[in-house]
Amino acid sequence: MTMAPFMPFLPPFPSHALPATLGQLANELGVSGVSSSIIGPQLLAFAALATQGCADIAWPDGKTMPLGANFLLVAPSGAGKTRVFRTLIEPVERFLEGFAAEPLETHPGLLLEDATREAILLALQAWPMAGLFTDEAGQLKRLLRESPTLAKLLDGTTLRNARISTGRMALTGHRLVMLLMEQPAIFDAHRVLLGASRGGVGLVNRFLVAATGDLPEHRLAPHSRTHNHVSARYGARITDLLTITVRNIRAKRKALPCIGLTPDALKFLDTVDRDVRALCAPRGEWHPHAEYGSRHVERLLRLAGTLHVFEQGPEGEASLETVQTADWLGRWSVLAFQHLTYEPPKRTRAEDDANKIEQALRAMANPLLEANWPLRVLRFSAVNLGLTKARFDQALPVLAGQGRVSVVRYGREARVLLPPMLLPSVHPPGVGFYRP
Repeated sequence: MTMAPFMPFLPPFPSHALPATLGQLANELGVSGVSSSIIGPQLLAFAALATQGCADIAWPDGKTMPLGANFLLVAPSGAGKTRVFRTLIEPVERFLEGFAAEPLETHPGLLLEDATREAILLALQAWPMAGLFTDEAGQLKRLLRESPTLAKLLDGTTLRNARISTGRMALTGHRLVMLLMEQPAIFDAHRVLLGASRGGVGLVNRFLVAATGDLPEHRLAPHSRTHNHVSARYGARITDLLTITVRNIRAKRKALPCIGLTPDALKFLDTVDRDVRALCAPRGEWHPHAEYGSRHVERLLRLAGTLHVFEQGPEGEASLETVQTADWLGRWSVLAFQHLTYEPPKRTRAEDDANKIEQALRAMANPLLEANWPLRVLRFSAVNLGLTKARFDQALPVLAGQGRVSVVRYGREARVLLPPMLLPSVHPPGVGFYRP
């Protein structure tokens, strides 16, 4: 992976861009001091859980795919992940309590808890719409090793011959969304399993990524407080959408309603697609993370479908404003991915040798007498710094190219000059090079 010279700046999650109910609830939850980068992604994940069984979203060419948004949230312990999670899951749990008296085999399996590959496959066979949400993603290491299967499940791709302990099974028409929350150290351990690098399945490419290092401003706040009318609207919307999901599943609908895009939204999506291609090109800003960036349009489209269905219902077309909002949130996710996967450039041996040479020159320099030396003498004396003549010749252009020395000619002799700005104010004892 190409490394950027500086870690990209990551602003807070733009929760003010969230529409209507989602935006109002994000503002209310933010009063607790929890970062918007924790609140916004979880809100969208629960919106995806509620809407994925209501409709699909259409590509401009008419092909359909599941709507929804998967989130990977990386934040330190104590940042408020669980606090927000408990608030947002309440209406889902209340909805499921309404089926407590029903036989277990007909009970909606909307929340998956047994996180093994086989258990997920069997659960989706019994109830094809579900969410795997956890605030302890560190426990999913074994599951993440099954990234090819997970990628198909998140894409809604048909599994025709999945192997399980009792034989083989097929799975079609399923929908799965995931919310994985973990601490930075766990993410570092999971990075390879998630495919956060070039090559491989690239499971993380199916996720919108969020990250923050902020801790709540009000550490003593016991929970997030929301106004009754805001939380009531959110709870009612979750209930209505999950009711539609259960109705669709029990009716065994083979095709869900399909959400399209308005003409203006289609034109904007085409513009975004061209922009993403340029950003992922060899000289583009996203090129170091081109595999993740190239899936931006797909993530955008699925998120736009979620926003539309949550606020407008499973009919109509997603507006230009909705698609623009999804694009904005998706671009923030790319920034978060760049932030999480940043690796500082490693210095070459020539750069290390250049620093060693400069330190020796500065130690020998006398600002009142001289600060230049014959090149032939420095090359010969480089052995005192543990450098061969070849390594000295490789390091000197690094120094000169950065303006830390100049090579000039006096008569027939080449000399190395230390710029005046780098001269010491007091002459220290010379070390390293032999002074002629």
